[in-house]
Amino acid sequence: MDFLVMNRITDDQPSTSIHFQLWKPPPDTELADPGFATPGSIDMVFGSQYFYDFHRLDGGRIQVRKVGNSLPIFINTVFGWVAAGEVDRQRQDARVSCNAAFTDPLDEAIEKFWVIEELPGKKLRSREEEDCEMHFQNTVHRDESGRYVVRYPKRVDFHQLVGESESTTLRRFQHLERCLEKDEDLRKCYNQFMGEYLKMGHMKLVNNEVQMNETRTVCFLPHHPVFKESSSTTKVRVVFDGSAKTSTNYSLNDALLTGLFVQDELVDLMVRFRKHSVAVVADVEKMYRQIRVHSEDAALQRIFWRFNQSDPIQQYELQTITYGLSPSSFLATRVLQQLANDAGEKYKLAAKALKNEFFMDDFLLGADNVENAIPLRNEMQSIMAEAGFPLRKWNSNQRAVLEDLNHGETDPSTTLHLVSETTVKTLGVVWETEPDLLCIDVRATTNNDDWTKRKIFSAIAQLYDPLGLVSPVIS
Repeated sequence: MDFLVMNRITDDQPSTSIHFQLWKPPPDTELADPGFATPGSIDMVFGSQYFYDFHRLDGGRIQVRKVGNSLPIFINTVFGWVAAGEVDRQRQDARVSCNAAFTDPLDEAIEKFWVIEELPGKKLRSREEEDCEMHFQNTVHRDESGRYVVRYPKRVDFHQLVGESESTTLRRFQHLERCLEKDEDLRKCYNQFMGEYLKMGHMKLVNNEVQMNETRTVCFLPHHPVFKESSSTTKVRVVFDGSAKTSTNYSLNDALLTGLFVQDELVDLMVRFRKHSVAVVADVEKMYRQIRVHSEDAALQRIFWRFNQSDPIQQYELQTITYGLSPSSFLATRVLQQLANDAGEKYKLAAKALKNEFFMDDFLLGADNVENAIPLRNEMQSIMAEAGFPLRKWNSNQRAVLEDLNHGETDPSTTLHLVSETTVKTLGVVWETEPDLLCIDVRATTNNDDWTKRKIFSAIAQLYDPLGLVSPVIS
């Protein structure tokens, strides 16, 4: 059984004392709660699904004792005899109770915005997070190319939770194909994305022989397109659904451990970023897909796909960390921390920055001058390249930091979202590189109706301001 621990379940029960002596139960009746007639705290509440499991049966029948008309009956259970039924209210001092639930007033709801922005205290790791960290340390390794290979952390009852998923995933794939058939442009983009996946070795075909002799636990993942018009590289991306339910009504994500967040909080990162006169940013190209998944766990990432509807539907296995699985974020960021540990002696400057100046795949760093920024940038490129993590979209408020980089490695934009929309789903903080200004990105809101308190609070809630730069205006 799973229990929810609470400080208090309900008021004392019963609400008033019951004249138990009038009932005269049989003398051999051993009560489960001898003090049930006196108001007292409730220790435990069981769900109704367990009701009949607790009965003590006599020849397959429930044992019941009746002590009189208009009086409760006594039922024998594994805990002892319990009283059930209605009390004669004419003989009792009754008190009526009414339970009601209220939503927080609007003022209390907006106050939560300020609570969220308060600096967090030290967070203690849960047992699950400790298990996840230990699993990573025991299973991570590097292949011959230097790339990291990881395994997914699983719950102890993993094999009981993950059921059959092939049939439902196949139906969803057939539905996807019908949608792609109606949109030729989307079909081309989807084929291009999956073709790149295959060409880069991030997925591979599962032949019939492997399917027939499979001994690993297999889970099929549905997939669908996600549109991102703001992206300068990929407008259509394919997302794999790790939350799709299997035949047990549990998904793969339900059966995997999530892990902990190992990087510094964004507000700490941005404060350090603005301390220096020279600012440098970059991001890791396809960070998740640069980390290999162990062959045993690749079977958990099996998909259906074909590039042409005239071809047979084939099975593929994803070979890298998959965006959409619950532990992927932990594994990707923990690998960066591991790289800093493994190469810290060789690249001291870069190792420190790797541990402290990354938020997901975004690298934000400051230096006192250009002469210090360039060696650090070079070290960072070297340490990341050794593990197969190419850095791209380099930018800085000092163009001299970028002069010796190839054109494809730099970002020509002078207006940057410091945190990509893949990590922060709200409007982000914008950095104007040439004037070196931080701005808050606010979409113009057209509202012909009168502004109400609720509409104003809704607009405030859409502002993403981790440093509190516009707090004097919106508070």
